[in-house]
Parts: sequence; structure tokens; C-alpha cells
Amino acid sequence: MNNKVIGIVFMIAGVVLAAWGYNIYDPAGFQVSSVLSDDAPIEA
Repeated sequence: MNNKVIGIVFMIAGVVLAAWGYNIYDPAGFQVSSVLSDDAPIEA
């Protein structure tokens, strides 16, 4: 039971971190800016 709870906590943390990274990297805005300037966002 304890391992199951730990696994669920890690899965939730992974989803939260993935969503946070997706928002920081801003892929839609990055595609436009990378074509114009070949630069990554500072936060990335």
C-alpha cells in the first residue's frame, strides 16, 4: 500500500513538472521566434 501511494505521488509530481516545463518553454511562441531569430527563450 505504501509503495502504491509513493508511486501515485511521483506520477502526479511528474505530470505537474511536465506541464510547468511545457508552459515555460512555450512551444507555440518558440516556433515563431526561432524562425525569426534562432533563439530559445531565456527561461528554457
